[in-house]
Amino acid sequence: MLTNSHIATKSTSQNHINVILYYLRKNQLDFPEEIDQKCTTVDAYFHGWFDKELLVWPNHELRLQSFVLGSLPLLGKSWVNVDRIFIPINKPNIHWCLAVVNLPKWTIELYDSLRGEIHDKDMEELVVPLSVALPYLMSSVDFYLGRPELERFRENPMQIRHVNCPSQTGGDCGMFMVKFAEFMMCGQPLEKCTQADMPFFRNKIGIELFRHGVSNNRKD
Repeated sequence: MLTNSHIATKSTSQNHINVILYYLRKNQLDFPEEIDQKCTTVDAYFHGWFDKELLVWPNHELRLQSFVLGSLPLLGKSWVNVDRIFIPINKPNIHWCLAVVNLPKWTIELYDSLRGEIHDKDMEELVVPLSVALPYLMSSVDFYLGRPELERFRENPMQIRHVNCPSQTGGDCGMFMVKFAEFMMCGQPLEKCTQADMPFFRNKIGIELFRHGVSNNRKD
């Protein structure tokens, strides 16, 4: 059951999440020996262009193609060069979870800090448009020429599956989502990402982003 403590304010969370995901990509660039180089992220807006009827995404095809090519978001990578793509999934104004596109396995893996039979089905329904449209989006930019081993999947929807991960007991779904991405990029076990750690993680990210901002201002 969702309570007021689980509700995520979308307009605010999207901006925060995009900054944090940028910071993860920046760390990936700065510390190549410590962070997996065979993965990348999109931004918090990406999933919103894939509506249930798949009527909206063709209107944004050029922008979406830029994600696959790696020119979006800032410090993104071409999908030809990665095995995993981390995608924030938002149930509007309610909940965030992480979808991981696993290209070699041709799956979309859901890492969700809030689980339940009805909730799981709702989140799966949000991801179905991605599972159907992504193979065609990649085809539109000749992705399979660079990844010929995946050519046999190009007309197949990606399989969606839930992955067991730590659960939330408060309203920290957005923080769980970005920490799941960070932990996987750094090869850390998700078991270390718990509700009890959320205050520390929030403070840590706040300090890191502040330092990053100060550093950028000095460079300017």
